[in-house]
Amino acid sequence: MDVTRQHSETEITEVYGQTCQKFIVTRQKKHPDRVSLLYLRLDGVWHRFFLDAGLIHWQLGSPSQTDDAPFITEEQFDLGATWKFVGLVVEHIAFSEERLTVRFAGGHGFQVFTEAFDGESICRQIFPD
Repeated sequence: MDVTRQHSETEITEVYGQTCQKFIVTRQKKHPDRVSLLYLRLDGVWHRFFLDAGLIHWQLGSPSQTDDAPFITEEQFDLGATWKFVGLVVEHIAFSEERLTVRFAGGHGFQVFTEAFDGESICRQIFPD
């Protein structure tokens, strides 16, 4: 599957039903909720996401790509293990109103959105209702 998508509003139904094996983010060391790149490994395939200028960018790509090496002020971090997403099935991935929402079975998930005052992308965990 070779995918590339860049939209202001989209739903990524192609990965619904797939199992999360890893969720890696490139984040700022001083502000760990601020992320620049997100990587989801679903059913053996790495998916790369980032937000920029009100758009979601989605394509295949792994965190080991040399183009994506973290800056000295950043680090790659395994949020999938920390937030216990590994082994959960994707139920919903959508980008709307400059917010990426990913939900797994059971209602767990995360959102990434851009802060208006500084343009940084913030990643927050979602808990079941």
